[in-house]
Amino acid sequence: MGFTPREAARAARPAMEVLAAWWGAVPLEEVAAWSAAGLRPEEAAAQRATGVTAEQAAVLRALRADQ
Repeated sequence: MGFTPREAARAARPAMEVLAAWWGAVPLEEVAAWSAAGLRPEEAAAQRATGVTAEQAAVLRALRADQ
């Protein structure tokens, strides 16, 4: 799904559970960026609806990478 090993460990959830939670919220190729940025599926969908892009979420993801 595009998560780094560190991000996957931080999620502490089975991959299928993550996939099910995010199904339909945002395009599949964007899930890792939004999730790793710290947003829940419904938050990501709302942000995307207002024009926030996956690229902007990726910036938040990069900032969280050091945590």
